[in-house]
Amino acid sequence: MEKVSVVITTYKRTKELHRAIQSVTKQNYPNMELIVVDDNTNSEISKLVREMIAPYHNIVYLKNKVNMGGALSRNAGLKAASGKYIAFLDDDDMYIPDKIWKQVECFENTEIENVGVVYCHTIAVDKEGRVIESYEKNVRGEFLFESMAETVAATSQWLCLKEAIEKIGGFKDVPSKQDTTLLLDLALAGYRIDVVPEILTKYYELDIERISGVSPKNLKGELMLREYMRSHYSLLTKTQIRQVEYNITFRIYYLQVRLKEYADAAESLVLLWKCHINFFATLIMTVKHPARVILRK
Repeated sequence: MEKVSVVITTYKRTKELHRAIQSVTKQNYPNMELIVVDDNTNSEISKLVREMIAPYHNIVYLKNKVNMGGALSRNAGLKAASGKYIAFLDDDDMYIPDKIWKQVECFENTEIENVGVVYCHTIAVDKEGRVIESYEKNVRGEFLFESMAETVAATSQWLCLKEAIEKIGGFKDVPSKQDTTLLLDLALAGYRIDVVPEILTKYYELDIERISGVSPKNLKGELMLREYMRSHYSLLTKTQIRQVEYNITFRIYYLQVRLKEYADAAESLVLLWKCHINFFATLIMTVKHPARVILRK
Protein backbone atom coordinates (compact mmCIF):
# COMPACT_ATOMS: atom_id res chain seq x y z
CA MET A 1 0.00 0.00 0.00
CA GLU A 2 1.15 3.52 -0.80
CA LYS A 3 2.46 5.59 2.09
CA VAL A 4 0.31 8.41 3.47
CA SER A 5 1.77 11.38 5.36
CA VAL A 6 -0.55 13.20 7.76
CA VAL A 7 0.43 16.72 8.78
CA ILE A 8 -0.98 18.32 11.94
CA THR A 9 -0.11 21.96 12.55
CA THR A 10 -0.63 23.13 16.11
CA TYR A 11 -0.81 26.50 17.86
CA LYS A 12 -1.95 27.21 21.43
CA ARG A 13 -3.93 23.97 21.75
CA THR A 14 -2.83 20.89 23.67
CA LYS A 15 -6.00 19.12 24.80
CA GLU A 16 -7.44 19.32 21.30
CA LEU A 17 -4.10 18.31 19.76
CA HIS A 18 -4.06 15.11 21.81
CA ARG A 19 -7.49 14.20 20.45
CA ALA A 20 -6.34 14.92 16.89
CA ILE A 21 -3.20 12.79 17.28
CA GLN A 22 -5.18 9.89 18.70
CA SER A 23 -7.59 10.03 15.78
CA VAL A 24 -4.65 9.59 13.41
CA THR A 25 -3.03 6.78 15.38
CA LYS A 26 -6.38 4.94 15.38
CA GLN A 27 -6.58 4.90 11.58
CA ASN A 28 -6.91 1.40 10.16
CA TYR A 29 -4.61 2.20 7.23
CA PRO A 30 -1.27 0.42 7.83
CA ASN A 31 1.28 2.56 5.96
CA MET A 32 1.30 6.04 7.49
CA GLU A 33 3.55 8.64 9.03
CA LEU A 34 2.41 11.52 11.24
CA ILE A 35 4.15 14.89 11.17
CA VAL A 36 3.37 17.42 13.91
CA VAL A 37 4.43 20.98 13.12
CA ASP A 38 4.71 23.02 16.32
CA ASP A 39 4.01 26.70 15.57
CA ASN A 40 3.96 27.80 19.21
CA THR A 41 6.23 30.56 20.49
CA ASN A 42 5.50 29.73 24.13
CA SER A 43 8.19 27.30 25.30
CA GLU A 44 5.93 25.78 27.96
CA ILE A 45 3.29 24.88 25.37
CA SER A 46 5.96 23.41 23.11
CA LYS A 47 7.22 21.34 26.04
CA LEU A 48 3.72 19.95 26.53
CA VAL A 49 3.52 19.11 22.84
CA ARG A 50 6.84 17.23 22.94
CA GLU A 51 5.75 15.32 26.05
CA MET A 52 2.47 14.45 24.36
CA ILE A 53 4.07 12.89 21.30
CA ALA A 54 6.94 11.18 23.17
CA PRO A 55 5.06 7.86 23.65
CA TYR A 56 4.54 7.49 19.89
CA HIS A 57 7.40 6.04 17.88
CA ASN A 58 6.22 7.11 14.44
CA ILE A 59 5.62 10.84 14.91
CA VAL A 60 7.94 13.33 13.24
CA TYR A 61 8.19 16.52 15.30
CA LEU A 62 9.01 19.83 13.61
CA LYS A 63 9.43 23.06 15.60
CA ASN A 64 9.13 26.39 13.82
CA LYS A 65 11.75 28.92 14.94
CA VAL A 66 9.14 31.67 14.74
CA ASN A 67 5.37 31.69 14.46
CA MET A 68 4.71 31.04 10.77
CA GLY A 69 0.94 30.60 10.61
CA GLY A 70 -1.10 27.77 9.18
CA ALA A 71 -0.10 28.00 5.51
CA LEU A 72 3.68 28.05 5.97
CA SER A 73 3.49 25.45 8.75
CA ARG A 74 1.62 23.09 6.42
CA ASN A 75 4.25 23.74 3.77
CA ALA A 76 6.95 22.77 6.28
CA GLY A 77 5.10 19.50 6.88
CA LEU A 78 4.73 19.02 3.13
CA LYS A 79 8.49 19.37 2.66
CA ALA A 80 9.19 16.76 5.35
CA ALA A 81 6.55 14.30 4.11
CA SER A 82 7.70 11.09 2.40
CA GLY A 83 4.32 9.63 1.38
CA LYS A 84 2.78 9.51 -2.08
CA TYR A 85 -0.36 10.96 -0.53
CA ILE A 86 -0.61 13.71 2.05
CA ALA A 87 -3.44 14.65 4.40
CA PHE A 88 -3.79 17.66 6.67
CA LEU A 89 -5.51 17.81 10.04
CA ASP A 90 -6.17 20.96 12.06
CA ASP A 91 -5.24 20.44 15.71
CA ASP A 92 -8.83 20.88 16.89
CA ASP A 93 -10.43 18.49 14.39
CA MET A 94 -10.34 14.69 14.20
CA TYR A 95 -10.52 11.77 11.78
CA ILE A 96 -12.94 8.85 11.83
CA PRO A 97 -10.89 5.57 11.91
CA ASP A 98 -11.34 4.55 8.26
CA LYS A 99 -10.89 8.03 6.78
CA ILE A 100 -7.49 7.45 5.19
CA TRP A 101 -8.27 3.91 4.05
CA LYS A 102 -11.40 4.91 2.18
CA GLN A 103 -9.80 7.93 0.56
CA VAL A 104 -6.79 5.96 -0.66
CA GLU A 105 -9.19 3.36 -2.03
CA CYS A 106 -11.03 6.13 -3.89
CA PHE A 107 -7.76 7.47 -5.30
CA GLU A 108 -6.75 4.03 -6.52
CA ASN A 109 -10.11 3.11 -8.06
CA THR A 110 -11.61 6.34 -9.34
CA GLU A 111 -12.56 6.54 -13.00
CA ILE A 112 -11.80 10.27 -13.01
CA GLU A 113 -8.49 11.16 -14.63
CA ASN A 114 -5.82 13.35 -13.05
CA VAL A 115 -7.32 13.50 -9.54
CA GLY A 116 -5.33 15.74 -7.23
CA VAL A 117 -7.49 15.56 -4.12
CA VAL A 118 -10.13 13.26 -2.66
CA TYR A 119 -12.27 14.77 0.07
CA CYS A 120 -15.01 13.47 2.35
CA HIS A 121 -18.06 14.71 4.19
CA THR A 122 -17.77 16.15 7.68
CA ILE A 123 -19.88 17.23 10.63
CA ALA A 124 -19.51 20.30 12.81
CA VAL A 125 -19.84 19.61 16.53
CA ASP A 126 -19.77 21.82 19.62
CA LYS A 127 -17.71 21.43 22.79
CA GLU A 128 -20.11 18.81 24.11
CA GLY A 129 -19.91 16.80 20.89
CA ARG A 130 -23.41 17.70 19.73
CA VAL A 131 -23.81 17.87 15.97
CA ILE A 132 -24.42 21.43 14.77
CA GLU A 133 -24.33 20.91 11.03
CA SER A 134 -23.15 18.50 8.35
CA TYR A 135 -21.23 19.41 5.20
CA GLU A 136 -21.96 16.97 2.41
CA LYS A 137 -20.98 18.38 -0.97
CA ASN A 138 -20.48 15.90 -3.82
CA VAL A 139 -18.41 17.73 -6.42
CA ARG A 140 -16.53 15.37 -8.75
CA GLY A 141 -14.28 15.90 -11.77
CA GLU A 142 -13.53 19.45 -12.91
CA PHE A 143 -14.20 21.92 -10.11
CA LEU A 144 -12.91 25.37 -11.06
CA PHE A 145 -16.30 27.07 -10.84
CA GLU A 146 -17.28 25.14 -7.71
CA SER A 147 -14.02 26.08 -5.97
CA MET A 148 -14.70 29.74 -6.74
CA ALA A 149 -18.39 29.68 -5.82
CA GLU A 150 -17.87 28.35 -2.27
CA THR A 151 -15.59 26.20 -0.16
CA VAL A 152 -15.84 22.64 -1.47
CA ALA A 153 -14.09 21.13 1.55
CA ALA A 154 -11.75 22.28 4.29
CA THR A 155 -8.21 20.99 4.75
CA SER A 156 -9.04 18.31 7.33
CA GLN A 157 -11.35 16.64 4.80
CA TRP A 158 -8.68 16.15 2.13
CA LEU A 159 -6.35 13.44 0.98
CA CYS A 160 -4.04 14.91 -1.65
CA LEU A 161 -1.56 13.69 -4.19
CA LYS A 162 1.66 15.09 -2.74
CA GLU A 163 3.09 15.66 -6.20
CA ALA A 164 0.10 17.83 -7.10
CA ILE A 165 0.49 20.04 -4.01
CA GLU A 166 4.19 20.44 -4.73
CA LYS A 167 3.51 21.31 -8.37
CA ILE A 168 1.37 24.30 -7.42
CA GLY A 169 3.87 25.47 -4.80
CA GLY A 170 1.95 24.42 -1.70
CA PHE A 171 -0.21 26.74 0.37
CA LYS A 172 -0.18 30.46 -0.31
CA ASP A 173 0.56 32.59 2.76
CA VAL A 174 -2.75 34.47 2.79
CA PRO A 175 -4.61 35.85 5.86
CA SER A 176 -7.53 33.42 5.46
CA LYS A 177 -9.23 31.15 2.89
CA GLN A 178 -6.05 29.12 2.54
CA ASP A 179 -8.02 25.96 1.79
CA THR A 180 -10.14 27.62 -0.90
CA THR A 181 -7.06 29.18 -2.48
CA LEU A 182 -5.22 25.87 -2.67
CA LEU A 183 -8.19 24.06 -4.22
CA LEU A 184 -8.47 26.89 -6.74
CA ASP A 185 -4.78 26.51 -7.58
CA LEU A 186 -5.24 22.77 -8.11
CA ALA A 187 -8.21 23.35 -10.40
CA LEU A 188 -6.30 25.98 -12.38
CA ALA A 189 -3.42 23.52 -12.77
CA GLY A 190 -5.80 21.02 -14.41
CA TYR A 191 -6.28 18.65 -11.51
CA ARG A 192 -9.66 17.11 -10.79
CA ILE A 193 -11.42 16.15 -7.59
CA ASP A 194 -13.29 13.16 -6.20
CA VAL A 195 -15.20 12.44 -3.02
CA VAL A 196 -15.90 9.67 -0.54
CA PRO A 197 -19.54 10.55 0.26
CA GLU A 198 -19.29 9.60 3.92
CA ILE A 199 -18.72 11.54 7.14
CA LEU A 200 -15.09 10.77 7.90
CA THR A 201 -14.02 13.82 9.92
CA LYS A 202 -15.34 15.92 12.77
CA TYR A 203 -14.95 19.66 12.77
CA TYR A 204 -15.04 21.29 16.20
CA GLU A 205 -16.55 24.76 16.41
CA LEU A 206 -14.94 25.86 19.64
CA ASP A 207 -16.03 29.48 19.87
CA ILE A 208 -18.17 32.06 18.18
CA GLU A 209 -15.22 33.88 16.60
CA ARG A 210 -14.16 30.76 14.77
CA ILE A 211 -17.75 30.10 13.67
CA SER A 212 -18.36 33.57 12.31
CA GLY A 213 -14.83 34.42 11.26
CA VAL A 214 -15.43 38.10 12.06
CA SER A 215 -12.01 39.74 12.11
CA PRO A 216 -9.99 42.18 9.97
CA LYS A 217 -7.77 39.25 8.99
CA ASN A 218 -10.71 37.33 7.57
CA LEU A 219 -11.93 40.38 5.69
CA LYS A 220 -8.50 40.95 4.18
CA GLY A 221 -8.35 37.30 3.13
CA GLU A 222 -11.75 37.49 1.43
CA LEU A 223 -10.75 40.67 -0.43
CA MET A 224 -7.52 39.06 -1.63
CA LEU A 225 -9.37 35.93 -2.71
CA ARG A 226 -11.88 37.98 -4.71
CA GLU A 227 -9.09 39.74 -6.60
CA TYR A 228 -7.40 36.41 -7.31
CA MET A 229 -10.62 34.88 -8.61
CA ARG A 230 -11.40 37.94 -10.73
CA SER A 231 -8.08 37.43 -12.51
CA HIS A 232 -9.45 34.10 -13.75
CA TYR A 233 -13.01 35.09 -14.63
CA SER A 234 -12.17 34.64 -18.31
CA LEU A 235 -12.44 30.88 -17.66
CA LEU A 236 -16.06 31.13 -16.49
CA THR A 237 -19.39 31.82 -18.15
CA LYS A 238 -21.21 35.09 -17.46
CA THR A 239 -23.73 33.27 -15.27
CA GLN A 240 -20.95 31.63 -13.28
CA ILE A 241 -19.13 34.94 -12.84
CA ARG A 242 -22.27 36.55 -11.47
CA GLN A 243 -22.77 33.70 -8.98
CA VAL A 244 -19.15 33.75 -7.83
CA GLU A 245 -19.09 37.53 -7.54
CA TYR A 246 -22.30 37.51 -5.53
CA ASN A 247 -21.16 34.80 -3.13
CA ILE A 248 -17.83 36.35 -2.21
CA THR A 249 -19.13 39.91 -2.17
CA PHE A 250 -21.85 38.79 0.22
CA ARG A 251 -19.22 37.39 2.59
CA ILE A 252 -17.23 40.63 2.29
CA TYR A 253 -20.34 42.74 2.88
CA TYR A 254 -21.28 40.73 5.94
CA LEU A 255 -17.82 41.16 7.45
CA GLN A 256 -17.78 44.87 6.67
CA VAL A 257 -21.11 45.32 8.47
CA ARG A 258 -19.99 43.31 11.49
CA LEU A 259 -16.71 45.25 11.62
CA LYS A 260 -18.65 48.53 11.28
CA GLU A 261 -16.99 49.50 8.02
CA TYR A 262 -20.24 50.94 6.77
CA ALA A 263 -18.95 53.02 3.86
CA ASP A 264 -17.28 49.98 2.30
CA ALA A 265 -20.34 47.87 3.10
CA ALA A 266 -22.52 50.32 1.16
CA GLU A 267 -20.30 49.87 -1.91
CA SER A 268 -20.55 46.11 -1.54
CA LEU A 269 -24.33 46.35 -1.27
CA VAL A 270 -24.47 48.19 -4.59
CA LEU A 271 -22.43 45.41 -6.19
CA LEU A 272 -24.76 42.80 -4.71
CA TRP A 273 -27.73 44.62 -6.19
CA LYS A 274 -26.06 44.57 -9.61
CA CYS A 275 -25.66 40.80 -9.31
CA HIS A 276 -29.46 40.49 -8.84
CA ILE A 277 -29.27 37.19 -6.92
CA ASN A 278 -31.28 36.91 -3.71
CA PHE A 279 -30.70 40.57 -2.93
CA PHE A 280 -33.41 40.85 -0.29
CA ALA A 281 -32.31 37.59 1.30
CA THR A 282 -28.93 39.26 1.78
CA LEU A 283 -30.52 42.08 3.76
CA ILE A 284 -32.49 39.67 5.93
CA MET A 285 -29.45 37.50 6.72
CA THR A 286 -27.38 40.55 7.55
CA VAL A 287 -29.94 41.75 10.08
CA LYS A 288 -30.12 38.32 11.68
CA HIS A 289 -26.32 37.79 11.29
CA PRO A 290 -26.39 34.02 11.90
CA ALA A 291 -23.22 32.61 13.40
CA ARG A 292 -22.23 30.53 10.41
CA VAL A 293 -22.93 33.01 7.60
CA ILE A 294 -19.22 33.13 6.86
CA LEU A 295 -17.92 29.89 5.42
CA ARG A 296 -15.61 28.13 7.85
CA LYS A 297 -11.90 28.66 7.96
